[in-house]
Amino acid sequence: TQTAGAARVIDSHFARRNGRHLCGQTLHYTRPHLAGAFRTQAPTLRRGFISLPAVVNKRSLTEFVIGARQTLANVKRAPAVARDAVVTSVEKALGPRVFGMVQSTSAKLATINPVTLLNPIPHIAAVSNKTRALLFRHKNAIYTVGQGFAVVGVWHGTLYFASIVTDVSNASQELAALGFATVVVILGTNSIKHRTRIDLDHVHALLLRRLDNHAGLREVLGAPIRGERGNARVALVTGGEWRLDRVDGSGGVKQKEEKGVGSNQGTKGSWGGGLPNLPGLPTSLWPSSARNKTKWRWRDERASVAFPIAGTRAGGFVFAECVKRAGKKVDLDLVAVDVFAVNGDSHRVFLSGGSKQKERADAILAALRVPLAVAMDDSYDDERALDAANAETALRVRTEMEKKEKVPKPLDHGGGMWPAEKVLDTAGTAVHETKRAWGKVRGLFK
Repeated sequence: TQTAGAARVIDSHFARRNGRHLCGQTLHYTRPHLAGAFRTQAPTLRRGFISLPAVVNKRSLTEFVIGARQTLANVKRAPAVARDAVVTSVEKALGPRVFGMVQSTSAKLATINPVTLLNPIPHIAAVSNKTRALLFRHKNAIYTVGQGFAVVGVWHGTLYFASIVTDVSNASQELAALGFATVVVILGTNSIKHRTRIDLDHVHALLLRRLDNHAGLREVLGAPIRGERGNARVALVTGGEWRLDRVDGSGGVKQKEEKGVGSNQGTKGSWGGGLPNLPGLPTSLWPSSARNKTKWRWRDERASVAFPIAGTRAGGFVFAECVKRAGKKVDLDLVAVDVFAVNGDSHRVFLSGGSKQKERADAILAALRVPLAVAMDDSYDDERALDAANAETALRVRTEMEKKEKVPKPLDHGGGMWPAEKVLDTAGTAVHETKRAWGKVRGLFK
């Protein structure tokens, strides 16, 4: 309203000053003209405009702008803060382990293509991998539980057959049968394990005896031949498990896929042959048994062992490949010895092995020598000695602290009576109060 009144005042002032009315034209007002108009025609309006800067100063305007910016930033951060608060509360409620599992599962579900859910192959593979991982992580516990069930079964079987021959009603006879079942199960499981697994200590000792009995090596290295660092060795163990192999019609292992397997050609058991090849969808849900024949086979346990040796004249490096076939002794498929010469060169001597094993010897030996060389270094040995010394120091400090905690402390340092002393003190107090109450009843005490 004041601005419109000021405009009318200025228009009337210029119209009277010029002696005519300016209608439909654009008026350009300069600072002197505006000053004259406000001095002559609008004293009240002039006082209002002059007092405006006194109300709004520069400091209050700056504070208003800063506060508006902070409010806007807080509003922008509000969703993230709320999300973090919800995540923190859920984590406290579920626990870190369960919350991590839920978080990883939700992240996986967010990246899954819905079309791939129709393919059963990834689900079967995931279940298989999880089952194998579960069995591998808890194999010792499963082994022990299996032994327990076997003991119970053998025990009841022993009692049943013994009851046919004689009367088994005494507790000592049942305990004797339980001990017999325990011994039978332990010996049986250990025998099965010994017949199917490789004992690395036994292989190491077997190789050292064989090398020490070799006349050529005794002459070159010098007798006796022993391990350079005691039982220092590196080993790679594979096999020793049941595997599902794909085989062909003759019973051998299938090396390559047959031509046309997995293609969308309308074969038996396919989707029909006319469907498009959609990503994530299986091309065959019920594959032909002739094309994908499988068979469970026991993989014999194999071990590649490498260790350094030393004699009185020179040293060497031994590499061996051994296999444990079920029910048989350990077979040494390959035994190679690198003899170190005085000039720093090495000469390889093969004690056993064919051409196929000799071709793999270079690659496997090169891979196994790296970790063993690191472990044989003096700096590595010094680090292990320092670790052993630190462990002894920590044990000594912990023992001293435990001794100090067992020493009686004064009351101002958190001390008090021992548990046995508390029991005796409580019993003495109860006896004293009982005698005092009885004395009051008899009138001996007031």
